[in-house]
Amino acid sequence: MGIISRWEILAIILTLKFWTSDVPSIFVVKRINRGETIKKNPLFNS
Repeated sequence: MGIISRWEILAIILTLKFWTSDVPSIFVVKRINRGETIKKNPLFNS
């Protein structure tokens, strides 16, 4: 699981157009790149 999470982090960094902190998953990177806001849960320090 640790290796998979590191690959996901690397994929997020390589596909983001501009730096953004607290990206929850690779699946929301498209929305972030289009300029859409993402829902963040206050329970998880977002």
